[in-house]
Amino acid sequence: MMGSQRSDLPRTSIEAWTYYATQLPGQLGWPTVILSIIYLAGATVRADWRLPRPHMVFLIVWFVAGYLFFSYIMVREPRHDLMALLPLPIFAVLAIKKITENRLKKTGLALAGAVALGSVAWSVLAYPVHWVTGYSEAADFVLKRTPQNSVVLFSGYRDGSFVFNIRAGKRTDVSIARADKLLLRVAIERERGVQDRNLSANKIEDLLKRHAIRYVIAETGFWQDLPSMAALTALLNDASRFKVVQRIATQANYHNTDHELVIYEYLGTVDTNPQPLSAELIGSGITLKQK
Repeated sequence: MMGSQRSDLPRTSIEAWTYYATQLPGQLGWPTVILSIIYLAGATVRADWRLPRPHMVFLIVWFVAGYLFFSYIMVREPRHDLMALLPLPIFAVLAIKKITENRLKKTGLALAGAVALGSVAWSVLAYPVHWVTGYSEAADFVLKRTPQNSVVLFSGYRDGSFVFNIRAGKRTDVSIARADKLLLRVAIERERGVQDRNLSANKIEDLLKRHAIRYVIAETGFWQDLPSMAALTALLNDASRFKVVQRIATQANYHNTDHELVIYEYLGTVDTNPQPLSAELIGSGITLKQK
């Protein structure tokens, strides 16, 4: 592998085991974190604050086991441990319930609702959902024009967006090949290292023929510093072998690097009995094969 720029925290470091704790305010909001701590502290010293023992043990083990599991994994990102966090909002609501249940029961319910609504409103206003246009348009174009049981090649960073929009369509016979899987060996993400397969334009064209790929959707300028990706671009720009059938500008509500998708149509002849696709998942040591 070459080009690795990612430095993971060692498992023996304090930073590794406190990483997800530092992410909690951004994931759940400070009110939820503080209230959940209040509830756990109260339940420690007051038996009347505690849930029935099986429920209490279940929720605590859920959170602790999830926290330890995701902290142990070397790849740490805030999205990874979200499934382990559900007990904390439950504890936060229980804190409000216990604090107000004697004299301010109705006030407690209103306060819990206000905290929930306030957290949602803050999230919507302060952290709007990111969006990028163009990928649904590219998928619609492909779905309307590709023959039955087709394979299309996608070359770009947001392959997930393109695949999602393909799968959201009415056709189930269209398969997606990713250029980074065909031409490179990427260790989970580029920052962790990438091995170029050093394919020439002619070898790439042979791959397209063998997999019966007629359409290529390419993000302009994607990973052009890598030899095989540069060879793919040179092949696509060869007017004797490909023609541009659509250009789609992409727009986003945040700073992003992609600005255009170009759809190319292959002018040559592809195999009538295409070779099945396969994809190597380097991070898990698994190879997926198309049936």
